[in-house]
Amino acid sequence: MALRERYYIRGSCARGTHTEDSDIDVGIYYNA
Repeated sequence: MALRERYYIRGSCARGTHTEDSDIDVGIYYNA
């Protein structure tokens, strides 16, 4: 969970969005 949340926050900051785009990034990073 902690790792996922880290990527979730990191992805949202990188994309400049809140949930939709960051959620996709999370799936990519988490699965990779």
